[in-house]
Amino acid sequence: SIYLEQGDAQIRLDQKRGARFGLEFFMKNLQFPGFNFMYFIVPNTIFTSVGFTTFIGGLFWGSEYEHGFFISRSLNHLDVSAGIYLNRVDAQIRFYLSAGAFIRVISTADPLIMLEPVAPFGLQPALGFELGGFKPWRLFFEYAPLFYYSNNPEYMNGFVHTQPYNLGQIHTNWFVNSNNVRLGLRIKL
Repeated sequence: SIYLEQGDAQIRLDQKRGARFGLEFFMKNLQFPGFNFMYFIVPNTIFTSVGFTTFIGGLFWGSEYEHGFFISRSLNHLDVSAGIYLNRVDAQIRFYLSAGAFIRVISTADPLIMLEPVAPFGLQPALGFELGGFKPWRLFFEYAPLFYYSNNPEYMNGFVHTQPYNLGQIHTNWFVNSNNVRLGLRIKL
């Protein structure tokens, strides 16, 4: 508590502890599930996160996919990031920026787990906002393009400007997928 005094008057202000941890559950492009664990270095303001997105089971929203409503790929993204909120802690809509890196891990029937050989890692900046009013629950939306590094750019060039990947080549070994959003639920603890 903080006490303010002015003459004979004394006012007591109770402080509330800011969130130190968070959990995120999200859908990448409304298709593939993901999970992040957050740690707030400065409560409710500066954060780090570690998590994953799995492509083993997802939803397909287009009619041109011949295997029906579900889609599966033997791929997972493991990622780390750091970020900062840009406005007040008590705002109904909070904006944030973050940047991070990810590795792409594949699994096969052998139970072999390895880095994906064509584009094994990348970088991911994000710009997002979260909606408050449901404490400690917050809905969030973020735009988060994926920058892939490929040691096989000839293979990756086959996906440039094709659907659903819509990759763009930005350097000899770097490609960007600008069609990447995440929608989810964030729980601050």
